[in-house]
Amino acid sequence: RRVHGCHNDMRKFLEDERFGKNEITKWEKIFGHGFMSPGGLDTAKPAIELLNLQRGWRVLDIGSGTGGPAFHMAANYGVDVLGLEIAKDPYEIAVERIDKNIHGNIKFQLGNVLEVDFPPGSFEAIFSHNSLMYNSTEQKQLVLNKIFKWLKPGGSFCVTDYTAIETAKQLDNLVEEHKKRGYCKVMTIQECGELFQTAGFSNVKGLDWSLLFENAVADNCKWLLESNDCLLDCGVSSDSYRQIVDEFGRMLELLRIGQWTWGCFHGNRPSV
Repeated sequence: RRVHGCHNDMRKFLEDERFGKNEITKWEKIFGHGFMSPGGLDTAKPAIELLNLQRGWRVLDIGSGTGGPAFHMAANYGVDVLGLEIAKDPYEIAVERIDKNIHGNIKFQLGNVLEVDFPPGSFEAIFSHNSLMYNSTEQKQLVLNKIFKWLKPGGSFCVTDYTAIETAKQLDNLVEEHKKRGYCKVMTIQECGELFQTAGFSNVKGLDWSLLFENAVADNCKWLLESNDCLLDCGVSSDSYRQIVDEFGRMLELLRIGQWTWGCFHGNRPSV
């Protein structure tokens, strides 16, 4: 059965519009080496900590990008990480960066989470940092069902996603901002949490980490205003620079007035 989303070809959209090589250079300048979403390690690290990783665990990172979270988990927890990335350029960059001396084994796989499959119970933990917003609600449910299947009984997950308060979901300014970035239908933290419950997870917690995200975006905005030469020197045009500044300014304003929120969801597959 075909599951419909908001992009006819998600891979093409991400490669052409968001994560081509020039875009990656720009995002990593702003968010840090290996990261392509706001806050970089500052927003990924506290979410990773909720997984309670143990040395030797097998971990799947969905939407691994250029590898920031995967490298962090392998180096700091001694886990074996498989990064799954849909877009070719981030995948190739991540593969080039693999360090054989890192404490843990890292591999990357090119593929769409909606299309790939792994044997049941393949991983002790599964992580996804700001990657599911490009999927429709129906697609998100399918992904969560897969995560449930791929986790070992008792295994842990942590997923971060862009969300909104109920009264803002249909507001033109918020909907338009999400459309510009290619995000699908926005949901509340409670609605997202219900998807995890439907998938069968236990101990599901949907945390409102909007303030953490707001502070990270504010830091990104500050860097943008103070370091424009850094972006211009790496090939970003003046027009593109102004668009980036405007984009982050609008995001920060929506966060500050409480319309745009950021949810962190974690829990377990039941042990039995």
